[in-house]
Amino acid sequence: MNQTYTKTYPISWDQLHRDSRALAWRLLDMNFFRGIVAVTRGGMVPAAIVARELDIHMVDTVCVTSYDWQDQQGEIQILKPMSGDDEGWLIIDDLVDTGRTAEVVRELLPKAHFATVYAKPAGKPMVDTFITEVSQDTWILFPWDSAPPARTSSRPETVCCMPRPTWSRLIAPFRRISPRGTSGSSTTVSTSSPPIPTAATASA
Repeated sequence: MNQTYTKTYPISWDQLHRDSRALAWRLLDMNFFRGIVAVTRGGMVPAAIVARELDIHMVDTVCVTSYDWQDQQGEIQILKPMSGDDEGWLIIDDLVDTGRTAEVVRELLPKAHFATVYAKPAGKPMVDTFITEVSQDTWILFPWDSAPPARTSSRPETVCCMPRPTWSRLIAPFRRISPRGTSGSSTTVSTSSPPIPTAATASA
């Protein structure tokens, strides 16, 4: 069943850094962690920040993927599990939404401590620690999702149950408007990728 999103919550790189550090500080007083398991791909950036803050050098990954297309909800696919004793490990992800991914990861690593930066009500019971709770009908726009990827796959791509063409609609409300007194015109922040310099332009 597809979710219906009525609100958008854009996250900047700076805010993600601050919130990830806040998560690390919340974990600081807990038992020493043997290592971090980042849930790919969203958990990789927060995991790097938390690893730095907690001075953890052992970092592993659990690679999972899922996607939704039209009315079909994709199943969680485990691309790379983690083997061995999971006691004392810290799982990091960016967000727990419905809890489907978290449930699969929990089954793989039942003894690990699960922490996310953001949490929604449906998935919140699946994690041990989080920083910010957002409503279930809020689409969190992470900084890496603010523009189309350089390479697209051959499968039908969606952004959280919404086709890629809706990117412009998601971004539009958050474009900057120029201050008054500048000829009344408005300026927008470009969401397109910067041009790749060629040999001719690089030598110019």
